Amino acid sequence: MASPPTASPTHSAWLEQRLREHKEEVARLREEFGDPAEALAQFMRERFDIEALLPDDWSPDDPRAPWEMMMEDDDSGAW
Repeated sequence: MASPPTASPTHSAWLEQRLREHKEEVARLREEFGDPAEALAQFMRERFDIEALLPDDWSPDDPRAPWEMMMEDDDSGAW
């Protein structure tokens, strides 16, 4: 099995620095604005009933998940 190519030391140092800066910026934004996934979940909970997000013909007894049903109904790949 071949080993992965190694980066030059200067590139590696630059990349490590860039990753550190990125992580610091992400941490700052999360502290300032909160977790984006939780913000989206909160937005959805405040504005929609779960029933409004489910397909009209979905039943809890259906073994398929709602998104599987929606993918089956999607005809975007049709001729």
